[in-house]
Amino acid sequence: MEIKCTETVCDCLRLIVSETLRREEEREAVVTDSMPDISAILSVSGTPLIRSKDLSAGQLRLAANLPIRVAYLPENGDAICTLELDLPVSVTLENAEISEACTALTGLVLVSLEARILNPRKIAVRAEFCFPVRVYCASPLRFFGAPEEAGQGIHVLEREAEITPVCAALEKTFVLTDEAPLASDSPAVAKILSQSTVLETEERKSVGTKIILKGSAVSRIVYLSTDGTPAAASFRTAFSQIAEADRLPADCLLSCEAMLSGAYYEPGSPDGGTIRAEMHVVAELTVRNRQSVRYLADAYNNLWEMETAAEARELERAVREMRLGPSARAAVETPAPVYEVLSVSASPGEAAVEGGTVTLPLTAQIFYFTGDGAVRCAVRTIPVKATTDLEEGARLIVTGCALRDCAAVPAGGGLDLRAETEIAVSVLMTERAEMISAITVDEERPLDLTGEPTLVLLRAEGDDLWPLARAYHSEVEAIRPAASEEAAEGEGCALLLIPKTLS
Repeated sequence: MEIKCTETVCDCLRLIVSETLRREEEREAVVTDSMPDISAILSVSGTPLIRSKDLSAGQLRLAANLPIRVAYLPENGDAICTLELDLPVSVTLENAEISEACTALTGLVLVSLEARILNPRKIAVRAEFCFPVRVYCASPLRFFGAPEEAGQGIHVLEREAEITPVCAALEKTFVLTDEAPLASDSPAVAKILSQSTVLETEERKSVGTKIILKGSAVSRIVYLSTDGTPAAASFRTAFSQIAEADRLPADCLLSCEAMLSGAYYEPGSPDGGTIRAEMHVVAELTVRNRQSVRYLADAYNNLWEMETAAEARELERAVREMRLGPSARAAVETPAPVYEVLSVSASPGEAAVEGGTVTLPLTAQIFYFTGDGAVRCAVRTIPVKATTDLEEGARLIVTGCALRDCAAVPAGGGLDLRAETEIAVSVLMTERAEMISAITVDEERPLDLTGEPTLVLLRAEGDDLWPLARAYHSEVEAIRPAASEEAAEGEGCALLLIPKTLS
């Protein structure tokens, strides 16, 4: 006879792909006839932009591009010139489980960018990208519990587990616009030499079926003024957005990664006293449902022969979330002594996790003046490290990175670079559980307990009486101390009476 177990279904998403795709691209660019020859490259800058994600049967295709601005010093000694070019990049991931019904979340990180002179009229640029990819598909979790009617002789053990499965993965796109005034003592903008945009998500919370996101885009611009001198400006554009979900659990954990699909800067007002900005943002959200589930962990029968079918499950729960605030400091060598720092911009790279340590590469671009008034640029990548204690069996995942501050000052014939970051992490614990999913009792085959003692006296340690009841064909409620009420639950080392129970 088959005994039907109760069943609980948890709607959630299963992670079918989690990997980082890498790609290098190189392109040459020629100076137009109207521009002077190149003497030296001053700087190269670019912000990667995600363009499309396409899911099809067995395949995910990602497309992005990198608008690059190369500022160079001309051979004729005129004002700084700029070359602009676009570097497209695409990657393809193949996996038999991918379908159009899946949801793909991806990041986009510019690992490195460099430019070199091929001849006075031609340059080559090379960029390295990485795409951290996660693909989810709908896959309800089923948990089997104790039968509503277990039947005579059956004893069952249920356990409780805390889990935090991913229950939703969604995307919110929006556009930010700003016209930021320059400082009163800043010269007017004539031409932009370098631009940097860093997105920071500062707050995320759920209200009903809505997710509220608050953050800002930090823009740092280096430009030529109308009189040909280099200058710099920075401004912060705040945003507050609402993303709609089909449903959200009352107690959920939210993580968000934001990237750009477009970033455009130009002189604003006719007098050049403002910078007009337009930023297209893609925010990718992951929702975890924090819940408690019960499952049937064991069963035995004191009357009849019985068989059980079991399933192994990996149960994952978020132990805690935290924000780490590591800082870093480095000496940057420069060819000539630094007289004054003009601008510092920095962008985080791909975070690496090893045990409880997170390493975040931070690439800083520093424009500075030398003693003779010439402007120069230094680029330095420094590792920022943060460490936290982990429980045995726990693992750390990074859910977001933000640059809180980055500054440089002249020091020792070069620069002293300092950076402060914030890294959001989750600590996850995975436990393996054996879950009984089916029970079959053969009522034509009584359990042969001939020769089994009707009463067992033994000394036991611990407070788990279930293994004793199972081994000696008893039940937990029937086990009692042999001499006193002390250690009734088997605490410490107790002398116990274990009767055989045929029920």
